[in-house]
Amino acid sequence: MLGLVALSLGTPDGCGDTSVDLIGAEGGTVRSADGLFSLEIPEDALDSPVQISVHTVDCEPENAANCYQIKPAGVIFTYPATATYEAADLPTMEAVTLTVKSQDGWHEMPDLIVDEEDETVAASVLYSSSFAVVAD
Repeated sequence: MLGLVALSLGTPDGCGDTSVDLIGAEGGTVRSADGLFSLEIPEDALDSPVQISVHTVDCEPENAANCYQIKPAGVIFTYPATATYEAADLPTMEAVTLTVKSQDGWHEMPDLIVDEEDETVAASVLYSSSFAVVAD
């Protein structure tokens, strides 16, 4: 895995903090400015370099703890990327999930892995979108 340097771009269009990485065929990881959300893109998941950014945004789902938007939206990964949320800030790991926004609304990610010992929540990502950490 090759980590790339994050550039801070400030606050775009009413969104919160942002981090940006240029990710190419070698893959890489982009993290949110708050350090809690990361997207690990594997080698050969992208055909050409793409500026991938993670924006902290206002949450749409009512019971969401934190929400993030990956831009540009709709980038399809040839191989699944992994979204991971560092959940140490949540009061409990019970009933925590990661959801993704699609054209028809918010959906729980099907291959969710909740690691209570490491206090992380992770799932496979097939395309860039918006993600919400939901803690019921």
